[in-house]
Amino acid sequence: MDKLKLKIIIDNFRYAENEKKLSESISDGVVSEAAKLATVENTHITPQEALEIFTGVSDSEFDMKSFAKFCCEIMSVDPDCSRDVSDLSVTNTVYLRNPLTDKAYETFSKRFTPLRAAYSHDFKSSCEDVYYDRADSCILPLENSYDGLLMPFRNMLIKYELKLAAVTKITSDEEDQQSLALVTGNMVDTEGNMLEAYIPSLDIALFPSLLEAAKSIKCEITRVTSVKSKNENIYDHHICFTADSSSLSVLQYFLSAVSPAHIILGQYKI
Repeated sequence: MDKLKLKIIIDNFRYAENEKKLSESISDGVVSEAAKLATVENTHITPQEALEIFTGVSDSEFDMKSFAKFCCEIMSVDPDCSRDVSDLSVTNTVYLRNPLTDKAYETFSKRFTPLRAAYSHDFKSSCEDVYYDRADSCILPLENSYDGLLMPFRNMLIKYELKLAAVTKITSDEEDQQSLALVTGNMVDTEGNMLEAYIPSLDIALFPSLLEAAKSIKCEITRVTSVKSKNENIYDHHICFTADSSSLSVLQYFLSAVSPAHIILGQYKI
């Protein structure tokens, strides 16, 4: 290829890149101004109201990334608008005894003092004790190095409306590393930097846009497990995000708007 053709190609790429940056800058400016106008008289805007405002001012196809930035702007005015602060005070826990759960209990008891233990004959009973307020927490396995996510226990979290308050990794005598969680009824560490969410019935075509939106508010995706639903191209997703607590608050606000059926499985420190 001669030098003149190469120069023309490079110049065209630079022009296209500059146009893209200009377009993003204009879009960000519109998003910012719309958020400022929206919060002039009402700082307490619900996620659904934010979605309605954004789609009203947008003259193009809905863009998750731009909406995520819009949520950032809304929450910069009222940072507590989606915050459900819980008192993470755990004094007793119930669990099925085995060498791994005993080690997990030892770890959790160093953080939550005093933590008293009671024992159950199976994991289902442990979850029911928390659900019916007979215990503050229970200990459940979450995943292991052989099987990955242990979906039956994930389903227990959803069924019994439980939250992950703390997680530890234990290595068994067979060198299998397991993650076990201290699980509560409604108490979470709102200052934690790890958030786990269950997002059901999401079209697989929308999934990349959702991940890009999360990244735009400085939330990194550390793990994704997708399970096929009955409908074609529809999946249920278990996603693990890590970020500072303020970014995770924006993420929860954003998810409440774009996926009202999502469930926050927990927030904790790693």
